[in-house]
Amino acid sequence: MNFWNGLSALQKIILALALLLAFAIRLFVALQDHRLPAKDAAIYDRLAMSIAEGKGYRDERGAPTAVRPPLFPYFLAAIYHSAGHNYDAVRIAHTLLSELTVLLIAIWGVIIFGGCAGCLAALFAAIYPPFYA
Repeated sequence: MNFWNGLSALQKIILALALLLAFAIRLFVALQDHRLPAKDAAIYDRLAMSIAEGKGYRDERGAPTAVRPPLFPYFLAAIYHSAGHNYDAVRIAHTLLSELTVLLIAIWGVIIFGGCAGCLAALFAAIYPPFYA
């Protein structure tokens, strides 16, 4: 079932507004945060910089490491490689991933419970603080 075709015109508008609201809230919150990475985040940041600089998956001493899972450092390294060592670029990428979460919640809601439930789920996910704070 194509979830978009199962929605009425009003439900499509509500879903689009929910996604727009989710993006606006997340972007606003993300760009208000000017803290530098600390503790675990700093370790992931160093690993990502090492990868982005072509040195590989290495710790702060330059030794190969397997202490942390590699997916997130490689995600950060891709951002750093394209946008430089820019925390705002990372925050915007996280905003887009969070927006994707709201969209997936809407899709699952529409497919499983119908258009009205999917739109309500998207609205709740858009404003639910643990999803963006």
